[in-house]
Amino acid sequence: QELAGYRLLFTGRASFFDRLGRGGRRGTTPRLLNFSRDSVIERHPTPSSKKSATSVSEKSERMFRQTHLIASGAQTWIPQVVSARGDRFAYASTLAIYIYNNDDQALSKIAACQSNTITAYAWHPKDDNLLAVCTNDDVVHFYNIAEDIELKALKFPKGGVSSMEWDPAKPGDLVCVVGEHLYVCEFATKILRKLLFSPAARVTFFVRHPKVMHLCAVGTAKGEVWLYNSDTNAKEKLSAAFDSPIVDLGFDPKSEDYLLVATAGGRIALWALQGLFKGKSSEKPVSVMEFAKQASGVSACKWVDAMPGTFVSASDRHGVLRVWNVSNANPMHMIKTDQGAVSSVACLHQSPRVVVSFKSGEVALVDLLERRTAWATPGGHTETIFDCSMSRHDANTLVSCSFDGTVRTWDMRTKECTSVFNSADAPTGNLGGGGGGGGAARGVHREENLGIGKHQDG
Repeated sequence: QELAGYRLLFTGRASFFDRLGRGGRRGTTPRLLNFSRDSVIERHPTPSSKKSATSVSEKSERMFRQTHLIASGAQTWIPQVVSARGDRFAYASTLAIYIYNNDDQALSKIAACQSNTITAYAWHPKDDNLLAVCTNDDVVHFYNIAEDIELKALKFPKGGVSSMEWDPAKPGDLVCVVGEHLYVCEFATKILRKLLFSPAARVTFFVRHPKVMHLCAVGTAKGEVWLYNSDTNAKEKLSAAFDSPIVDLGFDPKSEDYLLVATAGGRIALWALQGLFKGKSSEKPVSVMEFAKQASGVSACKWVDAMPGTFVSASDRHGVLRVWNVSNANPMHMIKTDQGAVSSVACLHQSPRVVVSFKSGEVALVDLLERRTAWATPGGHTETIFDCSMSRHDANTLVSCSFDGTVRTWDMRTKECTSVFNSADAPTGNLGGGGGGGGAARGVHREENLGIGKHQDG
């Protein structure tokens, strides 16, 4: 009632958010929790600021409008943060999926907004508008992206869904990884069933062949790789056990016979399947190429669909992408990015570009032919934002603090982050524009310590 004519900030989990026109319940005042889209909203001046609470609530839509949107940063703790489907690509924040167009990199949709942390998601391979999202309350949600509605939800009796993959041969079946077990969610019937196959170790990666749809590969924390026939339940373990967890597996999109294996320890190997699970063939898969070991480890390793025989690898210790060809044990060239350590990679459909997510929360499109970053987000908080404040000395400066352990300052004219302050303790209190000179920001930490930073000079 006392703030007519001033900008009001509403914080959401991992974002700044308004959602009056599209996300919250229409005709109600914004709340401070359970929002996942990010913006600042401006309250229009009214003739009199002494309105009753009921009057403000009833007229909230008329009195508020969105003026800015600052997108959340990409989260960093799920195995596959980014994905691509058709003419769009996406990344997962703490509580929503951000979808962009391939051609102009415009934000086209913020989908599947949650009130619990996203732990896995999967874009349907044939229906670009169908999205499955799992949250840390062990519920799998099915969304229609175009209409922005939840279609169904299925509760898991046992928690810990770490990844999901649709079955192209059975468009309604979603395979979910839970520990060392695989489950199938049947979208049409909402039936949950456990597969007979189990590798007897925690599953770290699951992938299905894009052409031979019954052929799956499963990697484990013990460094084992299993090949699995989803139609017959037949299984075959690769003869070699790797010395570190499997972080990525990929079937060659141009062939039915090759599998790329990558480990956290930096090993990358190419295996020939030799017609496994075809007829009465007794041939076993064999290793045909061991690529140069990466001392900094590997966090992602993906085939490039538009460049036959080519794949790209990345590490969670630096921002260098290495481009390889199966004909050479050493990389063809390297591409240095400025965003730092890489968390995941996905290849755009029929394109030499890859979408990359970074530990910093930034997302970039990298052109492998031109060897440059073609586009990048400015980054953002990778965890829940619990407070933000406008500077008392500069109406265009905003300060935010988050459970990711950082305090960020933002220029509201450009919507860019101007500085980042790292904290040893993730803060949980609040921020306020400094009462003294210099635009100081105050953040209260877990142990109720007080941290002060000046955003002008860093």
